[in-house]
Amino acid sequence: MRSVIARAGRLGAVLLVIPLVLAAAAPAAFAAPAGVRDETDDWVAVTGQAWVRAGDLVHGVVLMVNGDVVVDGQVDGDVVVFRGDAVVNGHVSGAVTVLSGTATVTGRVAGDVVVVRGTAAVTASGSVGGDVSSSRRPVITPGATVDGSVRTIPGFWLGALPFVLLAGLWFAVSVSALLLGLGLLLLVPRAAAAVVRSGTARWAPALGWGTLVAVAVPVAGAIAAGTLVALPLGLGLFAFLAVLYPVGYVTGALLLGRTMLGRSGPVAAFLAGLAVLRLLALVPVLGGLVSVAATLFGLGAIVVAIAAAGRPGARAAAGPAARFRPRPRLPPRPRNWSRPPDGHRRKEAVGAGGLTGPPHRRATPVGSVRP
Repeated sequence: MRSVIARAGRLGAVLLVIPLVLAAAAPAAFAAPAGVRDETDDWVAVTGQAWVRAGDLVHGVVLMVNGDVVVDGQVDGDVVVFRGDAVVNGHVSGAVTVLSGTATVTGRVAGDVVVVRGTAAVTASGSVGGDVSSSRRPVITPGATVDGSVRTIPGFWLGALPFVLLAGLWFAVSVSALLLGLGLLLLVPRAAAAVVRSGTARWAPALGWGTLVAVAVPVAGAIAAGTLVALPLGLGLFAFLAVLYPVGYVTGALLLGRTMLGRSGPVAAFLAGLAVLRLLALVPVLGGLVSVAATLFGLGAIVVAIAAAGRPGARAAAGPAARFRPRPRLPPRPRNWSRPPDGHRRKEAVGAGGLTGPPHRRATPVGSVRP
């Protein structure tokens, strides 16, 4: 059972890494090459057939999405196929993982062979250094060599795997948003207060500006990345999105919590808003729409707060909700006054006509004796 759980966890990790590998190898991801002589990087292909010919050597992972992989040469890494078949006639130093397909080994696989929603087969000339597992009963031809165990993956784990992956993703996003929001409140409390004031007072412009920023930044990044001169700028904009969207999301949670709790502390408001957003995220479709709306609202509130801070007299226009107000100017002191040596704060002023100042604050002139 532990072995099956380990296979399921390994497959989940592979599925989570597939988008990252595709993004890193995007230039080569839409053309399946016929073969290579000596590849030192990972080989990623979408549709078609990836053929490692006899005598070829691939140093890395061979990843195919919606296609087949045929290894007649050598792969110094893993072979991962998503919706397709894998045929190993040569040598694979890693593992072979197939999702929705079949895996046939007539050569040598040093690692495990795992097939989800398909069948794993090892012929008489095939050799597997690890375990052979598949959702359907594996086919092991007499004479085949399997150093590990031969197992059938229970259907329960196959049905529960998507839910486990989604639960892990939900938990990771929740913890990351919590740490990010608390860190921003701790590092920039005044900026958070200004964003809350701007978002609650001008919610319609905030929503409009948030939508504009969320659409304009990726479009500008795509346009810049399409040119050779502005390619670094485009990549920088895409990297900036990884920070912009999470900050907008936690800001939207803060604004939602302030709307629900009223004049409460920023930490309590953020926790309440984040709890509501993460609970709604469990609801299909609705959770996604609410998360997008919160992110757009948070981004717009940040833009409106920055614009308000740049206007002259922004501090005075903040109104009674402002946290920091300028100190009132005190009335001027009398021209001639002195403090008695006994330490009492008694103003003494001498004017041309005698004592000056209000009647209740009149003091004895210097050098005179009070009767």
